[in-house]
Amino acid sequence: MGRLRRRLTLTLAAVLAIGVALRAGPLWQSPLPFNPDGIIHSVHAQSTVLAGELPLATIATDDLLFTAFLATLAEVTGLPPMLVAQPVSAVVGAVPVLVAAAVARRIARYNGWRRSRVVLVAVLAGALLAVEGLYLHRSMPVDEQTLGLLFVPLVVLAGAIAVDTGERRWIAITGVLLLALPATHNLDSLVAAIALTGVASLVVASGRRTAAYRAIVLGVVAWVALVGYTALVAELT
Repeated sequence: MGRLRRRLTLTLAAVLAIGVALRAGPLWQSPLPFNPDGIIHSVHAQSTVLAGELPLATIATDDLLFTAFLATLAEVTGLPPMLVAQPVSAVVGAVPVLVAAAVARRIARYNGWRRSRVVLVAVLAGALLAVEGLYLHRSMPVDEQTLGLLFVPLVVLAGAIAVDTGERRWIAITGVLLLALPATHNLDSLVAAIALTGVASLVVASGRRTAAYRAIVLGVVAWVALVGYTALVAELT
């Protein structure tokens, strides 16, 4: 088991490196964000660094967290957001590769597959997501959706575990992610709300009453967070 685990760790590290390298490809030409929206995000982050506050009057309601993220990284590294944005987006865009591998591994183990096949399934899931064209295209740019694409699978995974176990730590993690998503990307927040509604439907159909209550509450919270945040912040700004 130890040898297989080491092999899985090393292989997934290589897959993650490939994912980061592909998403960092534009840096071969320039250290600046390769997409026009990335330039705009970097300018907003730079304005945040200089003013010490988010430019709420000039940015979209679902751009707050990503702007704060870039501004914080710029402060920590001492580099301008324009130079930090593309490398960081490459790493963030590749992290879901590990999430996909973890989920695939869990499903394979649940189905009772032998250990070598579990390792193979996890690696294939991660590798496919690392190089898949459409996902690569959406997870490469300097954009708030790049961060949202990481939050969506995390909130659905954490939410499913919270519904199943009722553990407070998973409920807290799910709550934090649900609050963060609307401020990250409105479409990703919508996808998460739809996915959690689907989770609630499956749990209700399973006949587990306590878990069904949790799942329904979680689905309602996801929609309230999306609609409430968007309406409230739009009104305040």
